[in-house]
Amino acid sequence: MTMREKIEKQGNWIFRYRSYLPLGLIIMILYGMRDYTYLREDYLINLWWEFFCLFIAFSGLALRIYTIGHVPKGTSGRNTRSQVADVLNTTGIYSVVRNPLYVGNFLIWFAAGLLPRDWWASVAIVTVFYLYHERIVFAEEEYLRRKFGEQYVQWARATPAFIPNLKLWVPPKHEFSLKTVIRRECHGFMGIIATFSLLEAMGNYSVKGVFALDFAWKILLYAGVALYLIVLLVDRNTDILKEEGRS
Repeated sequence: MTMREKIEKQGNWIFRYRSYLPLGLIIMILYGMRDYTYLREDYLINLWWEFFCLFIAFSGLALRIYTIGHVPKGTSGRNTRSQVADVLNTTGIYSVVRNPLYVGNFLIWFAAGLLPRDWWASVAIVTVFYLYHERIVFAEEEYLRRKFGEQYVQWARATPAFIPNLKLWVPPKHEFSLKTVIRRECHGFMGIIATFSLLEAMGNYSVKGVFALDFAWKILLYAGVALYLIVLLVDRNTDILKEEGRS
């Protein structure tokens, strides 16, 4: 087996379990909160920092939402068994960056790594995330290159992998689908709420010795869970969120 084939095989394996492996990052971040203290011993300043980190995470989710909202069925999916791409996305957000979903994921996890204010946690998140996605992206690009040939090669040469180049912008081919976004990204939304709530509770435990959420975080968690459950019930029992031509 050549090195190229070996890396692709590793990437496909990581791709298959990509929804579960990042959970190890949570353990790293929780470890970083073992000596957590409030900023300047001030609760309000600390709360502002927490919501700043949450803002960065939701910025990553917003990028995912914009991406998912414009892609057609059979692309940018949550498939795990194998790579799938019925067409090559080259317009909209894909005209300025090749991997917008992974950029969004990075912002989400980087924000979580910032929360403990422990420099090694942020560095570890960046390092692990890069190594983790390097293999996935390699495997995906090998698949796309074989399937779409020169069309993919030309697009990949002109479009950066992770740092967007807004000068390359081409309007999206498909209209934005709010239904698709609600159905597909509700899990990511709940994941952010749950992760930050866990970290907040862990931070309070480090400072106060009590594993609990402050009032603002309780409201955010309860509202998030309520919205998530409503979307799940609607999606599983009705066709309201289904839209033709979208995943």
